[in-house]
Amino acid sequence: MGSKLSQATGRRCGTTGRLSGLVIGQNGGPRSVTATGGEAGSSLNPGRLIYLCQERYRAVPGEIWATYSRQIRAVSHCLDLRAQVRETSEEGQPCHTGVVDEPVTRYAMSGDLHIAYQAFGDGPFDLVYAPGFISHVEMNWELAYWRNIFLRLARFCRVIVFDKRGTGLSDRVAGWPTFEERMDDIRAVMDAAGIERAALLGVSEGGPMCMLFAALYPERTQALVLRGTGPRMMVGPDWPWGWSRELVTPMIEAAEQNWGTGTVLSYFVQGLADDPRGQELTGRFERFAASPGAARQLLEMNFEVDVRQVLPAISAPTLVVHRTGDYVIPVEAGRYSAQLIPNASLVELPGDFHLKTFV
Repeated sequence: MGSKLSQATGRRCGTTGRLSGLVIGQNGGPRSVTATGGEAGSSLNPGRLIYLCQERYRAVPGEIWATYSRQIRAVSHCLDLRAQVRETSEEGQPCHTGVVDEPVTRYAMSGDLHIAYQAFGDGPFDLVYAPGFISHVEMNWELAYWRNIFLRLARFCRVIVFDKRGTGLSDRVAGWPTFEERMDDIRAVMDAAGIERAALLGVSEGGPMCMLFAALYPERTQALVLRGTGPRMMVGPDWPWGWSRELVTPMIEAAEQNWGTGTVLSYFVQGLADDPRGQELTGRFERFAASPGAARQLLEMNFEVDVRQVLPAISAPTLVVHRTGDYVIPVEAGRYSAQLIPNASLVELPGDFHLKTFV
């Protein structure tokens, strides 16, 4: 297992850092950061290289890691978009840079379905990013929200992103797959990428998939991060923190009718469509990620998910991050998850939104 994990994670550097038990660097001596300006390699796309490094210690990504950012070394000044960043240890060994060439889209087999994924970044461990209800691994880079998150994550780990079945560049599905089948997309992508063990980051509707995977595959789960998510979305006799059927039905109908305009996704991620150009790009993303009927089906399936019973079986160190004013998935859902997962820590952040773009 160790040799395969080493091959998958690529280069190493001597640096140490932790996020509530989540190791983000190897043990070793301190490192220095050097930056060289000028022309990047011809294979690099400068539009992908976004550096927001005005602080010596910076939260990664966005405000999510604000509480833990002091142990993350970052570039101490703004760099030109075409600059190349190279980090070295005192021994002069190269380490991860956060510079991302345009990733190659590959396919993993999950049963008879092709699941699109990308791998990028360079660091001492692998992180699988499970997105919300729609995604598109290539169009992700066209929206600053995902691009900034991925570039920040790529500074300290190898990132694997994928399109869940029925979305983006992955195969469409007929009927309703079981949630276990949908969760198996994570296993298929890890196998295809040569990863035996990884940290999982589940965002919004991607959270329950990661919860179930962590419970069923503890030996393959290094750590679990749950951002703006919960084990269930619909209200019930024993679950008061969610959506009623009276609210869900018109919301899904409105999403189907307005799909492709940029107004649906921006309901979940504030700031995506605050200007005409942003709405145009967001609408294009919606159209590429799913059809109106597929979006409706995905929303309907997500509202039926309930993985509360597996939470006590999760043994990986877990970080739950939730906004106190989240109007899509209430903060009580995050508190519930943190209470039932044995080795979990909860970080509540201010804000009356579900997800939001940050500059």
